[in-house]
Amino acid sequence: MDQNNVENEYNGEVQVTDRADEISDRMDQENQDGQVPDPASEVDTDSNVLIDCDGLVKIYKTDDLEVMALQGLDLTIERGELIAIIGKSGSGKSTLLNIIGGLERPSAGKITFDGISLSELSESQMMEYRQKRVGFVWQKSSENLLPYLTAVQNVEMPLMFSRLSSHCCPNGHYVSPGFQVALMQEIVCPVCGEHFYGPGAEELAFNSQGACKCCGGTGTVRTVDRSTLIPDESLSIDDGAVAPWNSLMWSLMTDVCRAMGVRTDIPFRDLTDEEKDIVYDGPMVKKHIFYRPRKADTATAGEMDFTYYSATATVLNALNRVKDEKG
Repeated sequence: MDQNNVENEYNGEVQVTDRADEISDRMDQENQDGQVPDPASEVDTDSNVLIDCDGLVKIYKTDDLEVMALQGLDLTIERGELIAIIGKSGSGKSTLLNIIGGLERPSAGKITFDGISLSELSESQMMEYRQKRVGFVWQKSSENLLPYLTAVQNVEMPLMFSRLSSHCCPNGHYVSPGFQVALMQEIVCPVCGEHFYGPGAEELAFNSQGACKCCGGTGTVRTVDRSTLIPDESLSIDDGAVAPWNSLMWSLMTDVCRAMGVRTDIPFRDLTDEEKDIVYDGPMVKKHIFYRPRKADTATAGEMDFTYYSATATVLNALNRVKDEKG
């Protein structure tokens, strides 16, 4: 793997060769000629290699953490091959598929698809690549595909809405369907003259940019049934009134709740409305507590800082970790 490529990732640099400018210039000229641009029109079709990954590196960065999802991956896939990639969670399987599918760019290294260097494509060219060259079926297909449609129909549906719809301009006028969206060209409203772009297939796909803001395109909204949080209000919090805190992992939340000013030794029904609100929906604040396990010797007791998770927040935290219907 080229060490310079790795260093360029840390410097925030992107390596772009002269060929990217050639592709861009060619596509601009074809657009002017009224032709649909094709970034693969100059590739070597005689090669039997379809996908070639050379030293792929992908690093995800946060404020204080760097995670290397791919570390110098080399992979060659020939035409007609059927490939299954297996590995433990976090090994980079999804990251590799996202890069091949044009959804992400590598931090370093090079990837080519049918002779096209994906690292050299502009954003518009990458969009065209996703539209014309690859198909991407997400995980949890039962949630991301319409079960009563075939795979082809699932792909056709957002394209049909994008290409055949009468799109509305910013001033509320509907414009008859045309080829502008397919050609990624501006639509001009014949009523007010407003220039705008119609939504593409990705913006209408329910598992992509057009995903529902409430369910994220899964068709499932997870909510907390508050009636199940305190099944028996005659119990005190110390005696297990708060159902989500009864597991071993959350048992010390009773001590944190006490530090929040809630009385934990009386029946829950006798708490004030303010105390009940803290139990149900209190803020996530850090409290200093002295923890003494109920069924252990005092040698394991000690002081600690712990963030308060309300009964609702405890359930939501568990739901965020669920990967499928079986948990």
